[in-house]
Amino acid sequence: SWAVSPLGAIFERVDRSWSSDVGPTGGPLFHSHECRRKAEEADELAKKATDPAVRTAYEEIAQRWREMAERAERNKW
Repeated sequence: SWAVSPLGAIFERVDRSWSSDVGPTGGPLFHSHECRRKAEEADELAKKATDPAVRTAYEEIAQRWREMAERAERNKW
Protein backbone atom coordinates (compact mmCIF):
# COMPACT_ATOMS: atom_id res chain seq x y z
CA SER A 1 0.00 0.00 0.00
CA TRP A 2 1.19 3.50 -0.79
CA ALA A 3 -0.13 4.66 2.58
CA VAL A 4 3.02 3.45 4.37
CA SER A 5 5.33 5.47 2.13
CA PRO A 6 6.17 9.11 2.91
CA LEU A 7 4.66 10.01 -0.45
CA GLY A 8 1.63 7.76 0.02
CA ALA A 9 -0.95 10.53 -0.21
CA ILE A 10 0.61 11.83 -3.43
CA PHE A 11 0.67 8.37 -5.02
CA GLU A 12 -2.91 7.67 -4.02
CA ARG A 13 -4.04 10.96 -5.54
CA VAL A 14 -2.13 10.33 -8.77
CA ASP A 15 -3.42 6.75 -8.91
CA ARG A 16 -7.00 8.02 -8.66
CA SER A 17 -6.26 10.29 -11.62
CA TRP A 18 -5.45 7.24 -13.71
CA SER A 19 -8.67 5.45 -12.85
CA SER A 20 -10.61 7.47 -15.40
CA ASP A 21 -9.79 9.71 -18.34
CA VAL A 22 -13.04 11.64 -17.92
CA GLY A 23 -13.87 14.06 -15.15
CA PRO A 24 -17.26 14.51 -13.48
CA THR A 25 -18.41 17.01 -16.12
CA GLY A 26 -17.58 14.69 -19.02
CA GLY A 27 -14.39 16.54 -19.93
CA PRO A 28 -10.82 15.39 -19.38
CA LEU A 29 -9.43 15.24 -15.86
CA PHE A 30 -6.20 16.81 -17.11
CA HIS A 31 -5.03 18.40 -20.34
CA SER A 32 -1.67 17.33 -21.76
CA HIS A 33 0.05 20.62 -20.90
CA GLU A 34 -1.07 20.29 -17.26
CA CYS A 35 0.31 16.77 -17.09
CA ARG A 36 3.63 17.87 -18.60
CA ARG A 37 3.86 20.71 -16.07
CA LYS A 38 3.20 18.31 -13.19
CA ALA A 39 5.86 15.94 -14.57
CA GLU A 40 8.36 18.80 -14.63
CA GLU A 41 7.48 19.69 -11.03
CA ALA A 42 8.02 16.08 -9.93
CA ASP A 43 11.32 15.96 -11.82
CA GLU A 44 12.49 19.09 -9.99
CA LEU A 45 11.51 17.60 -6.63
CA ALA A 46 13.39 14.42 -7.54
CA LYS A 47 16.53 16.44 -8.27
CA LYS A 48 16.31 18.13 -4.87
CA ALA A 49 15.59 14.97 -2.88
CA THR A 50 18.46 13.67 -0.80
CA ASP A 51 16.80 10.39 0.17
CA PRO A 52 17.14 7.85 -2.67
CA ALA A 53 13.70 6.36 -1.96
CA VAL A 54 12.05 9.77 -2.15
CA ARG A 55 13.98 10.60 -5.32
CA THR A 56 12.80 7.36 -6.93
CA ALA A 57 9.23 8.02 -5.86
CA TYR A 58 9.24 11.48 -7.46
CA GLU A 59 10.78 10.04 -10.63
CA GLU A 60 7.97 7.47 -10.79
CA ILE A 61 5.37 10.20 -10.29
CA ALA A 62 6.95 12.24 -13.09
CA GLN A 63 6.83 9.22 -15.39
CA ARG A 64 3.16 8.65 -14.61
CA TRP A 65 2.36 12.29 -15.40
CA ARG A 66 4.18 11.94 -18.74
CA GLU A 67 2.10 8.84 -19.49
CA MET A 68 -1.06 10.79 -18.72
CA ALA A 69 0.12 13.59 -21.03
CA GLU A 70 0.63 11.08 -23.83
CA ARG A 71 -2.85 9.64 -23.24
CA ALA A 72 -4.33 13.14 -23.27
CA GLU A 73 -2.52 13.90 -26.54
CA ARG A 74 -3.83 10.70 -28.12
CA ASN A 75 -7.34 11.74 -27.09
CA LYS A 76 -6.63 15.32 -28.28
CA TRP A 77 -7.20 16.88 -24.87
